[in-house]
Amino acid sequence: MLKKILSILLSGVLTLSHIAAFAETPVSQWAESHFQYLEGYDIEIEEGKNDGFKESIKRLQFAEIMNSAYETYTNETVDISDAAPFYDTVSPDAAALYVLGIVTGDENENFNPKSYITRQEAAKMLYNFCFALKGERLEKDISRLEEYRDFDEIASWAQNAIGALAKSGIMCGKDENKFCPKDNLTIEEAVVLISRTMQFDIKYEPEDDKEKEEEKEEITEDNIQTQGVKTETIFWEDLPDSKEYYVEIIEYRNTIHGEEMGAKDPAVYIVNEKQFTFNTKPVRRYEITVTSGSKTKEFEIKTSQIRPWSENLAEIEAFGIPETKEEADILMEEITVDVWKLEGEKKVASKATFTVHKAIAEKVKCIFKEIFEGKEKFPINSIGGYAWRGGKSEHNFGTAIDINPNENYCIYTNGQIVGNFYKPYENEYSITPFSEVVEIFEKYGFNWGADTWRGNRDYMHFSYCGT
Repeated sequence: MLKKILSILLSGVLTLSHIAAFAETPVSQWAESHFQYLEGYDIEIEEGKNDGFKESIKRLQFAEIMNSAYETYTNETVDISDAAPFYDTVSPDAAALYVLGIVTGDENENFNPKSYITRQEAAKMLYNFCFALKGERLEKDISRLEEYRDFDEIASWAQNAIGALAKSGIMCGKDENKFCPKDNLTIEEAVVLISRTMQFDIKYEPEDDKEKEEEKEEITEDNIQTQGVKTETIFWEDLPDSKEYYVEIIEYRNTIHGEEMGAKDPAVYIVNEKQFTFNTKPVRRYEITVTSGSKTKEFEIKTSQIRPWSENLAEIEAFGIPETKEEADILMEEITVDVWKLEGEKKVASKATFTVHKAIAEKVKCIFKEIFEGKEKFPINSIGGYAWRGGKSEHNFGTAIDINPNENYCIYTNGQIVGNFYKPYENEYSITPFSEVVEIFEKYGFNWGADTWRGNRDYMHFSYCGT
């Protein structure tokens, strides 16, 4: 069967009603105006092979429509030159949605392009899509979930998104007052939802500068000290009874190049119960082996970053993202922090001054306070923050920080190198994968450029919005 494309030229552009008439399975009446709206943006919608536009939509087709909608609506093309986020697809549309913070991979960093997308998965993407498109978050209202008879079937990770979409009217329930979170989304449902998101007008009252300053002052070391630390408990009822159980935990970084970075030295515990509780850190993968006599049981626990980069970006946008150097200069704040420096083999207290976006200035002060007071007394000879470089560098926004760039070089995918070397565990200025520096930055929502991306390996670089 020939695939039919929504935008068909027959001596000119056909109207939606004509297109629906030529489809194998005509578009439902309730969806016609939304197909027409997307057609006005020259967005092509491919008909399914068996049930036309009523067929379940696959993840990749949903991504293709969504990225086309973003690019035509904003008249911008997403820069994916440094993005290769998924193992199972090289689709530029999937990569674009990753860069925009709309979608992430599964636990194996796969996009699953041929899988059907469920309604709750689509809701999560639409919620992020609305933010990417409009620059403002939909208002969350989790109480709306109680209106659905099957609200207990909605996954916890989708509840905020579904509540926000329900409140806005973008995505509502189905028959019998159910949301049907695990049902597959159809092609025409996808078109309607993307169309509604594009047409939705977010109305909000901008905060004044005084409110922003008060909000900034609430960010302190005390109220973020334990951020990202989670407690996990493992059980092994199926192992033979014993007076003692040996628990070995091997810790890796849960990043693209985490295996290459190697593991932290194993930690071994002896317990006398068939359970063990321990604290995890962000961006980690834990391999756990429990031994009872000659029997063993293995576990794996993965943790993610503190929050999606899109949420960090929203925090910055509340203050303002500059488009020119003149705008940037107004939004920046110069800060001075305590650091350790090397004088021969001795570490001495010193100061370092640099500039960051005022939205994260207090967080950055807390970060360097913790580094300075840490057991490692990591020495710092150079800190780089805001620098207007053009392009898409986060240094333009004052949301990226480089530490000791000479001893923590950056290797670009084209072979270019900035800095002189990277010698972890050998040179004191080089940042090691499980150091206090990395752990503290990740606790405050930053990511380390050393092993986060498939492309560049930037060992000096910590960024707040993922680039």
